[in-house]
Amino acid sequence: MRTLTASAVRALGTASQVSIQTAARVVLLPLLVVELVGGENASWIIVASLVVCAVVTAASMMRVGPLRSTSLYIAVADPMSIPFCVLALEFGGAVTLAVLVVIAGMFQIAAGRWLASLRGFITPEFSITLVVLACISLLPVLVRAIDAPEGARWPGAVPVCMALAATVIYALNRLGSPVLKPWAPPAGLAAGAAAAAVYGIYDVDLVTDAAWIGLPASGWIPTGSIDALAVAMLAPSFAILALVQVARANVSSLLAQLASGRPVLDFREVQRANTRIGAGSVLAGVGGTIPLGYSPAGPAALLQTGGDARRIRAPLLAVFAAVAVCPRLQAALIAVPRGLVVVYFLSVLLLLVTKLVPVNFIKQSAGPAVMWAPIGTGVVFEAVGAALGDAKGLDAVNGLTAGSIVLIALTALRTLRTRRHRVDLPLASFSAEEIKEFVSSLPVESEELQDRLNAVCEEALLVLIQSDVHSYDPNRQVRLTATLRGATIEAEFVAAPSGAENLQERIMLLSEPEARDLEAVIERDAALRLLNHYATSVTHRQYHDVEVITAVVT
Repeated sequence: MRTLTASAVRALGTASQVSIQTAARVVLLPLLVVELVGGENASWIIVASLVVCAVVTAASMMRVGPLRSTSLYIAVADPMSIPFCVLALEFGGAVTLAVLVVIAGMFQIAAGRWLASLRGFITPEFSITLVVLACISLLPVLVRAIDAPEGARWPGAVPVCMALAATVIYALNRLGSPVLKPWAPPAGLAAGAAAAAVYGIYDVDLVTDAAWIGLPASGWIPTGSIDALAVAMLAPSFAILALVQVARANVSSLLAQLASGRPVLDFREVQRANTRIGAGSVLAGVGGTIPLGYSPAGPAALLQTGGDARRIRAPLLAVFAAVAVCPRLQAALIAVPRGLVVVYFLSVLLLLVTKLVPVNFIKQSAGPAVMWAPIGTGVVFEAVGAALGDAKGLDAVNGLTAGSIVLIALTALRTLRTRRHRVDLPLASFSAEEIKEFVSSLPVESEELQDRLNAVCEEALLVLIQSDVHSYDPNRQVRLTATLRGATIEAEFVAAPSGAENLQERIMLLSEPEARDLEAVIERDAALRLLNHYATSVTHRQYHDVEVITAVVT
């Protein structure tokens, strides 16, 4: 009983921490979008955001069906979408924004479904560059959101409150314990709001006049006509935004699976994560709010506290529901000066980028053109837009759109220039002779490297045959692709899914001391041991439509 009580208390504390961190994003981001275009009575977009985020979070709790998951996924409003949503509202209004958000959601669902085909395109470098470009486009919009509230007792009140919030956030991140660091952004926001109340720029009357329970009386569904020209101009930008969301969903799925105890990433779960959040963005468009993304707060809290995701979900949804039906809680967040909101989200973005971008990426002063040329293009477009004073960011083309076009072009060019050799073979043991002939035809630098490659390919074929639960079918094929990069060769096997255990997990099990005696005599692991011996590295990606074994030989 004592253990159960301690576990419940830990779960409640973790749920409270995560709720406070995520509720602010769900409420303040849609509100910021509406206020940037001079909108009023934005309570409908706040409630719609809370409801849709709660629905998507609840969908991830299902244990069956196409949206099932055993990991913790928390849906929140996506900050990267702010510049595009502002453009859509300025160009065409709420209905145009709704249509474009639906387009972005459907594009993400399609990209997640075809994730296996895009695996060579959406690389870690590609994803990092997209996120950096999105941050570059977001910064001018956040700066534009800083206001000077009426009724301030001192003209410098806003900068002082912003500096105080930034100081608290920095101090907790720099000096705080691992338990306190996740609280840094909410603590900084609270400290700045307290100082704002002293200076008279926190709207206390808005909070006291709000009701405790209620829903928006009007404005729930966007009304008006669709601006077809605005949709045509901004649809490519929202498609690129969907690519950014796919890249971030992949990282979020990795964190969620690590927090749930999975040692190897399951790409079938990554595909389901993209489907869930894409469907959530479609619902967000129908409800008239902004696109969704996953918050890393939940998995990060689980990794720190070791809590159980099943105990956190119910309290989290309860908080979302409470804020949705309590206008006073919404007003407490709405009353925060926008300068503090900017500091809050800048700190969140800074933490995101520092965790996502590896150190060696930053240290590459003359880094690959495929990464730095798009970033430079994005900076130039944002700088030119700011110099011209164009509030709409050079119309439909901002830094993210322009930089992404360059990124996609350079990535496609690099893909076309890569030396690849392919062969399609029956998924059967007699294909080993054809593989040997294929390997011997490759322009490999040394005979030793060719022998190692041949051994790796043969053992990988045997592993696929042994893991295939189906009987032999002459129509079942495996595609072998060899990519030559100097003294390094990458051999990739693509076959229909077998439903077998992930090979990387089996390799990890075979490396355990007790497995050396127990598993060495099992015939089915002989090929796997040889494959792991001959190859420098082995990865196994399992998708819904295919499974991919990639072995690197040096």
